[in-house]
Amino acid sequence: MALFQNHESAGVIYVMDQAVRQGYQPQAHDWANLGQGSAELSGFQNCPSRQKQIRIQANQGGYAPVNGLPELRKKVACLYNDLFRTDQQTQFTQDNVCVGGGGRVVLSRIIASLGQAKVGFLLPDYASYEGILSCFQGVKPVPINLKESDGFQINVDHIQNQIKKAGLDALLLSNPSNPTGNVLEKAELKKLVATARKHNCYLILDEFYFNYLYSNKSKKMFVSAAEYLKNPDQDPVILVCGLSKAWRYSGWRLCWSLAPREITQAISSAGSFLDGGANHPLQHAALKLINKDLLIKETRILQKHFAKKRDYLLNKLKQIGFVINNKPQGAFYVWASLKKLPNSINTDIAFFQQALEHKVICVPGRFFHLSPNQKQSKRKFTQFIRFSYGPDFQTLKIGITSIQKLVEKHKIAQANTSKWKLRSDQPLLEGELCGI
Repeated sequence: MALFQNHESAGVIYVMDQAVRQGYQPQAHDWANLGQGSAELSGFQNCPSRQKQIRIQANQGGYAPVNGLPELRKKVACLYNDLFRTDQQTQFTQDNVCVGGGGRVVLSRIIASLGQAKVGFLLPDYASYEGILSCFQGVKPVPINLKESDGFQINVDHIQNQIKKAGLDALLLSNPSNPTGNVLEKAELKKLVATARKHNCYLILDEFYFNYLYSNKSKKMFVSAAEYLKNPDQDPVILVCGLSKAWRYSGWRLCWSLAPREITQAISSAGSFLDGGANHPLQHAALKLINKDLLIKETRILQKHFAKKRDYLLNKLKQIGFVINNKPQGAFYVWASLKKLPNSINTDIAFFQQALEHKVICVPGRFFHLSPNQKQSKRKFTQFIRFSYGPDFQTLKIGITSIQKLVEKHKIAQANTSKWKLRSDQPLLEGELCGI
């Protein structure tokens, strides 16, 4: 119907829908879901026990405040102060925190609060930003291209030039990056915060993977711009995080933003008409999880475990023939180029479709070429695929075995085609036509 507008599905939603049509079920042991951005939910070796039951009290049956339970907001503020601001005079308070029902919800609240604004975004970056940046009339999205020759690393000087050139009011990006696994930290992250402060350009940082770090350069367990704020109530910086990745409770759909209190009030107001607030009982249950000692203990084990999975997937993919420019230093994705694979599978959609035939789920690179409000625009990254090493080792091994068979099948087919073409280009010898 012309009255209703169809929005393009976010990359992973489209991918999972296609997989289900192909016969995928979450409990299917012969499938490898290397597409969905979900960390394995069960505990692994020496991991702290997971919360498996939630007791709902009678008084939790009503609405929670739109901005979140005061006690949860206070816990989040204290956690960030303990992790990042122990030597700082200015601290986060609960008035800087707004709780919402998942990352997309909180990001939508933030973008809805901007009014008339030019918002910069990076290419490539998280696929769901496209829909969020498309939905609000006052927002004018402005793309900033990262260079493949630099491994899609963020160059802060380039960002600063783009802020000045385009007159950006805000900049949205993920750090650690989804899909590349690149991490902006230490001096460069501090420089980006200073750039935002200097140009009064709001920095909206998606820090969902802030404890998935594998860099040998950094001795720190977590990465966040919270460390480099002069004053949480004055610096134009908005941080977003939640239980989905760092705590591995993705199904709880519980997230928060930290921002100057005046901005937090605006974000909360947007929540009052967009979503009405996060799940009340789960906010109570989350109080036990927002614990510095528990988070540090799990993160130590998590980083070692995920680094092993990263190295396994990375090495196997390279052996198969994928080109990977940068070793991921954060998050849990491998951004792999298809350019050296057989011609029949060296584009993202062709590989994705063939992978489904072999019961492997991955995400085509074109979904990370964000194109808000321009549905027919030419997509980049069509020779890239994002693989997730979020799942357990067994799933990774099933996936690698299937991918290896897929690529070998197409290598053989391409070799046979080349032989036939070479043969057909040569003049037939006497008797060949009859097979003598």
